[in-house]
Amino acid sequence: MELNIKKLEAERIRLSLKKGEYSKLFDLSETAYGKMLRKKSTALSTINKIASVLNLDPKDLLTN
Repeated sequence: MELNIKKLEAERIRLSLKKGEYSKLFDLSETAYGKMLRKKSTALSTINKIASVLNLDPKDLLTN
């Protein structure tokens, strides 16, 4: 499973947040958030946390 970076970044832009501000919503450092974007993957617990904060289904943050 791969993280849907386009969806994640589209939500950030929709909220008009900088990457550092956005990452803090998920209790991640800006560096950790950037690494997650580059790797296009993260722990399932992080995906669940991000989905919860954004009021999304965790599946929406994954690519097929």
